[in-house]
Amino acid sequence: MITVLFVDDEPKVLRGLQRQIDMVTDDWQVVLASGGAEALAVLSRQDIDVIIADMRMPGMDGISLLGKVARQYPHIVRLILTGYANATDALRAANFAHQFLAKPIDIDVLVDIVQNTIKLRNMLNSHELRQVVGEIDTLPSVPSLYTQLMQALQLPTVKMDDISRIVAEDMAMTGKMLQLVNSAYFGLPRHISSPTQAVIMLGLNTIRTLALTVHIFAEYKSIQLNGFSLAELQQHGLLVSSLAKEVAHGLMLSDYEIDSAVTAGMLHVLGRLILASGMPERYRKVLEKAKQPDVALNDAETNILGVPHGKIGAYLLALWGLPLPVVEAVLFHHEPEQSPCDTSRASPLMAVHIADVLAYQVLPASIAGKPPELSPIYRENPVIQNRLPHWEEIARQLVAQNSDSSASSR
Repeated sequence: MITVLFVDDEPKVLRGLQRQIDMVTDDWQVVLASGGAEALAVLSRQDIDVIIADMRMPGMDGISLLGKVARQYPHIVRLILTGYANATDALRAANFAHQFLAKPIDIDVLVDIVQNTIKLRNMLNSHELRQVVGEIDTLPSVPSLYTQLMQALQLPTVKMDDISRIVAEDMAMTGKMLQLVNSAYFGLPRHISSPTQAVIMLGLNTIRTLALTVHIFAEYKSIQLNGFSLAELQQHGLLVSSLAKEVAHGLMLSDYEIDSAVTAGMLHVLGRLILASGMPERYRKVLEKAKQPDVALNDAETNILGVPHGKIGAYLLALWGLPLPVVEAVLFHHEPEQSPCDTSRASPLMAVHIADVLAYQVLPASIAGKPPELSPIYRENPVIQNRLPHWEEIARQLVAQNSDSSASSR
């Protein structure tokens, strides 16, 4: 059973939501609260999986309530449901609500959002891991990129292309931008999976406010973890992202699927950043184990933490409402054979898995652990086998280009 707490000051709305939920699923235990104070009282005596709060309520509005929930019960999934969204509300919600949904909402859509998120949360088999992920409102960015963004946003004139480039090169900024642009406030007909599109949709003024006033981004503070380097993690993410684009084109994916592959390529190691910044001492043990030449990082994570980094990153992205193809590619990037989807069909997951394997081959020192191998489900695929030499050559060219660029910048 999933226990869901609805909070709204209108009794008719609460009763209507409960009737609709009862009609579409037997898997929810619905709890109702008529305001923030009552909701906090419920939380103090009952375990809740998800809280869905109205924005406009007297006394304590939905954002203030979710702010308290984030501090006291970070493991709970936090959603805002409102019919009166404006830019100020959307920005206020950015640090407390995992998702920002609009009234009226199709009840089937709401049920899918909640159940898909809880399914991923249940893969994290410890309360500590769920709490670490649930309390994240922003992730640390590469210091050089963070500095570039802050300096660019304070200029009287700045090109959107420059902002887009910085955001697209940083996994933390990419994830947060996509969380915001896919919120109900923008009312887009479909999910956005490209950070460049997200920057354009948000606009310069909104990004300035998010960065300089709401402080939606944070600079990475160096953590002394032998075997972990944010710069190398970022380098690996960028390489996989670039390779995934080439592979996706070769697989003849649609433009939307290509965007999803590029974004998932950047974000596929997001779980490692979460672990290094959120629970460094336990992750230190993982990195020590992964130093053994026959131990893959994935296996070390599963052995010590119970889950690999792909599941941890995918859970955060699902919490933030990122597109399903991105979440799926991050979730199964090491083990595509575990995906419930048709793995014989070309997809962003296929592109990211292939790109990740190739990235380890051409830049093996960038990430600790035994390098991954091409999944058995792809080894006999004639399309993949025919194109592998071409993609391998592209991978070597990308590494050479990055090396030349780094040398010329010094």
